[in-house]
Amino acid sequence: MDNETINKYFELLADQLLLIELDCKNNSKRTASASEFMFMHTKDSDGLNIIAFKHIDTRNYLFLVQSILDPSWRLHIPKTNEAFQLGYFDIFEKEQVNTDS
Repeated sequence: MDNETINKYFELLADQLLLIELDCKNNSKRTASASEFMFMHTKDSDGLNIIAFKHIDTRNYLFLVQSILDPSWRLHIPKTNEAFQLGYFDIFEKEQVNTDS
């Protein structure tokens, strides 16, 4: 897949993330940026166009979904007990490495 198409997907994701706050594990909510996600794949299934993204810290997925009956994109966040579909999107602190010797 070409970079132009992937960039378009990230723009669609960024637009949707402006409309919501994502859940965190401690039941709080927060705003998010498309830069927190990795593009994973696309899928066309049963009249739906699906774009999958994975969060860089939690590894949980979210999806952009478009129906052939409705051309607008919707954000779908699975909330299950399945791995990578827990529905929370915390940001973890990165350990800083001391490079002074």
